[in-house]
Amino acid sequence: MGCMFPMEIPPLPDGFMDVIATNPEAFGECMGAGQEAFANAMNEGGDVGAAFEAMGDVMGPMMGDMGCPPEMFEAAGDAFGACVGPAMHMGDADMSGGDMGAIMQDACTMMCPDGMEVPAPVMDAMMDMGQGMHDCGCMPHDAAAEMMAPPGDPAYPMPVDGAGEAVVVPGDPGSCPAEACQPPPVDGACAAAGDHMMPPDGGYDHAAMTPDMQMPDPGAAMGPEIDPAANMDPGAPGPEAGGFDPNLAPDSQDGPMDPGAPGPEAGGFAPN
Repeated sequence: MGCMFPMEIPPLPDGFMDVIATNPEAFGECMGAGQEAFANAMNEGGDVGAAFEAMGDVMGPMMGDMGCPPEMFEAAGDAFGACVGPAMHMGDADMSGGDMGAIMQDACTMMCPDGMEVPAPVMDAMMDMGQGMHDCGCMPHDAAAEMMAPPGDPAYPMPVDGAGEAVVVPGDPGSCPAEACQPPPVDGACAAAGDHMMPPDGGYDHAAMTPDMQMPDPGAAMGPEIDPAANMDPGAPGPEAGGFDPNLAPDSQDGPMDPGAPGPEAGGFAPN
């Protein structure tokens, strides 16, 4: 049957791949811990949504230790889900764990910025995640439903009709208009997994676009732009209010020291 990815690949937040590339082994360990939490939640009777939440709860602090702030981690997860989700949605309902891992590996490659390669520990972690999800009973269509925003949400990564309803049928890549999807890379993990993960010779008989169809916005999956200063204290006085400006020399501004205190030329304290 094969699978298809969105035509427009959702972008990762700026700087995310730099964090991963700095310490890919740590990211692999982070993914492993997250997958363990996912499996534990599933094995304890939780649903797929609860399992993904448990995974995020474990990975978030570990990613923070790597230098990835919560806003960046959440945006990267949403973008990854908007790329992987459609491929799993359009793939076979009973695909193997290896096939699920191959989809995630290809998604990483397709989302990676130009000029960068996905480190081997990250690719290994993607395959382990696919197999682990399958082993604990999370099948591709279940995973897709949780990884993607729902139809009607601006971040839904596939076309909808005029009423905001989904038009792409689970397990049927041909139900996706050709303008909205693309096959996996010909030299990627899905292709290496076998012909069953690729389009048939001649391609699919894709559904036609209708005038009322709405195409997805790949940038919507990331949500609002990440503000690096979002966690700063908004009540702290800035330079315009007479507060300390770290970009100016200490002797050019009033700080916590008494401006009337004698300087070094008068025998006072010299901070340098």
